[in-house]
Parts: sequence; structure tokens; C-alpha cells
Amino acid sequence: MRSPNSSPLTDRAVQPALVSISSVKKLLSVVVVAALAIGGVTLCFPDSPSNAATVGSEHVTRASLNADLAAIAASPGFTCYVNAALVESGSSNTRGIVGQTPGSYNPVYAAYWLTQRMTGIAAWQYVGSHHLEVTPKDLIAAKTSFETSISQVLAQAASSGGGCSQSTQQIVASMPASFIARQVGIQAAFEAVLRSQGAPTSPAAIRSYFDANPARFDTICLSAIVASASSINQAVSALRQGMPFAQAVKLFSQSGSNSNGSIGCFAPSGANYAQVSSIVGSAGVGQLVPPFAASSTLFALLRVDARIPNAFASVKNLVATVARASSQAAATASIRNQLSSDTVIVNSSYGTWTNTQSQLKVTPPTVPA
Repeated sequence: MRSPNSSPLTDRAVQPALVSISSVKKLLSVVVVAALAIGGVTLCFPDSPSNAATVGSEHVTRASLNADLAAIAASPGFTCYVNAALVESGSSNTRGIVGQTPGSYNPVYAAYWLTQRMTGIAAWQYVGSHHLEVTPKDLIAAKTSFETSISQVLAQAASSGGGCSQSTQQIVASMPASFIARQVGIQAAFEAVLRSQGAPTSPAAIRSYFDANPARFDTICLSAIVASASSINQAVSALRQGMPFAQAVKLFSQSGSNSNGSIGCFAPSGANYAQVSSIVGSAGVGQLVPPFAASSTLFALLRVDARIPNAFASVKNLVATVARASSQAAATASIRNQLSSDTVIVNSSYGTWTNTQSQLKVTPPTVPA
């Protein structure tokens, strides 16, 4: 690995770098989307004409940024992934990565990817300034984390009707090896920062977390009563007096008399698992989950029908994400503070540098509708 006192993120020779782009939920995208409340120096004036941006003493050249955008544009799968991440982050102009003139790119995509590159620089600068070591184990964990973050974005897109046709593995395989290596390198820097915050990053530590919390990764099967607030209260009262759940469904639920209330099973690989797991918590088989609002007029009362244990091998990526979540905020804040101490220059052709309590990103020029 490189010396921990040097930053590999300028456009010198084969530098690994990829910042994950996604929410819950996604490692490096957590840094990009949630890296906020920064009060650093914010500048936007012409840097060297060959640079797209400068963070401290490190540069993202225009040639390098354009090479990234060209590689993304040449991969329908990776383009779909970036588009899904843009939608998830609230962008309203994702009409396509290719620009209106030959050789140009949609400013929304260019600004988004430039933000990713700049955040990666900050991650490596933090590693160097704090004398952290990026180990081979960090690189292994980084590859898994990177692919997991892509899978999470794809799952979120699929749940909202905007899924990509290619799998995570196909998307990664479609990109140049040097591009993926650079991205995984940035993720490895983040892994080192996470480890410095006490996150369980080694395979053994992640396995130990699973062994101590296996029920957090069960497949959860549920039944539900969906009704008005008054009907839910009546259902709760009847169930407490011993009424079978299936009978309560028929009497109180809007699902009707022909339903037994089953809404199916939710596996850790599913797009809705995180939300379901959060709502159900540690409720055991046969137990009721406190009612919650399902819409502006309806409430849901859930019963746990089954909890099916999963083998560690089938959920290890999710275990890694959950186990490390407690340290992510601290790691994000560390990289945020690093970025706040840098002088940032953005070439005005790519937009302006937005540095507020809620946002840290390159804001693209106004794009015609």
C-alpha cells in the first residue's frame, strides 16, 4: 500500500478510487450526502484550466473527470446505477449522461461525479494526516462494501419502479479495471477511517457481531390488520381477550373476510427488509408489533408469524453494514472536518461549490429543461 502520509488521489498513475454512491445507507455515499455542516473555505474561481477541481493540494483534472464520465457513459449498467443514485439524492434532471454537444456530458452527472472524486480526496487526506494504515484487509472489505452499496441503490430503485436490468456483478464487470480499482481504493481509505473509530471491519469481528445478534438477520414473516384508528383499537382489545388473529383480520381489517392477514416473508436480501426489521424490532413469533400509521387515514397492526434464521454466509454483507453503522457517523464527521480545513476550488464550468450545514457538493450550472 502507499505510505499513509501521502495521498493517492491526484491523477497520477494507477490510483484506486471509487466512492459509493448510495443511502442507508451506503458507505461513501453517506460521506457525500451526509457530509455536512462544514464551515471551510469555499471558493469558485478559475483554477488551472486543466483542473476540474482542487481540494487542498490535490487535483481532479478535467481529462481524468472526462475519462470517468466517458467510461460511465459507455456502460449502460453503471449509467443506470449513477442515475438511480442521483434520483435517490433528489436530483430532478437525470435525462441522460451524454450532453447536448459531441463530447460533452450532462452537467448534473458531471457535478455529481466530481463531488464523488473530491470526497475521495478528503478521505485519503484524512488517512494521511492521521497516519492511518490502509491494510490488505481494508481492501478486501472495501470491495465488498462497494458492491454492497451498488446493490442497495439498485434495490431501492427497483422498489420504486426504476430498477436496472443488470446485476451488481455485471455492472462492476462492465467498467475499466483501473476505474474500479480507484473506487475501491477510496472505499479502502474509508474502511481505515471506520476502523479508527472502532468499527468491526475484519471478517472475524463481523462474524462475532453476527454470532452475538443472529436474530437481527432473520427472515421475518408477518400478518397484518389494516384499518382505521378506531378499528385498530377494537382489534387490539379483542386480541388481548384471546381472539385468534385470523378472526380479527376478518372482523376488523380492510383486507376483507377472505384474507387471513398474511403479508408474506421479508428476507434480508429484500428491498424493504431494513424498514420491516426496524418496525418489528425484536418481537418474537406470535407477538404483536405496536400499531403505526400506514397512510393518512389507516393504521397497521402486525403480528410476527415466523422468524427464520439465516446462515451467516447468506447475510454477511448486511451484517457488515449493520455492524459498522454505529461508527459511520463518527467516520463521516472525521472526513467532513478534513474537508472543512481544505481550500476548495471548483472550475466554474462545472458549477459552484456548495458548503452549507445541509449540503456539501458541486452544484451544477442551471440546465435548460
